[in-house]
Amino acid sequence: MKKKNAFTLAEVLITLGIIGVVAAMTLPTLVQKQQEKVTVSRLKKAYSALSQAYLMISKDYGEPTNWGFSSNIDADGNSTPEGSIKVSNLFAKYMKITKNCENADGCWSSGDVYRLNGSLYGSGNPGERDDIAKITLADGTYVAFGGLNAECSKNRGETKPLSSVCGWIIVDVNGNDRPNTYGIDIFEFSITKYNIMPYGTQEDTLSG
Repeated sequence: MKKKNAFTLAEVLITLGIIGVVAAMTLPTLVQKQQEKVTVSRLKKAYSALSQAYLMISKDYGEPTNWGFSSNIDADGNSTPEGSIKVSNLFAKYMKITKNCENADGCWSSGDVYRLNGSLYGSGNPGERDDIAKITLADGTYVAFGGLNAECSKNRGETKPLSSVCGWIIVDVNGNDRPNTYGIDIFEFSITKYNIMPYGTQEDTLSG
């Protein structure tokens, strides 16, 4: 009888151990890259939907100064919900949504919201603030509206749009899922007299 060569049990265990170490080193990176791709795709989709709604609102009502909303800050410097609700309802009219919470609870995950460095976000959870209006899109994305300036005179930069900011939009691209962190699953946009602008562009002097 011919002798057949085969791996010993020790050799098999060593090989499996090496494979396990390599997998443990590479899988987290692969998972993170996949999550980043999903986040980027969701963010692009939200930005496109908001931009399309902005164009349709502008076509029907003109530039934001003609949309009929009041400033989100009263004479005493306190936030008020009326302007946010007005703008939120306008966007909801031109977007596919499953829920319109206006300034009531809902349409946002509960719990703390964080900055990218791990610290708590100072303005708190948008879902728990009654001066912010919220909607839920058909794909589960949460959208919040606030910080409105009826004259669109807030300045965030030297470009034409950024020197005519009317308010802001916050989106949570994965809804109730964590980590509820700005720059990971939560992102902001400026509503300007001319378009929707992502926060953090090179010209944005107030980004971060």
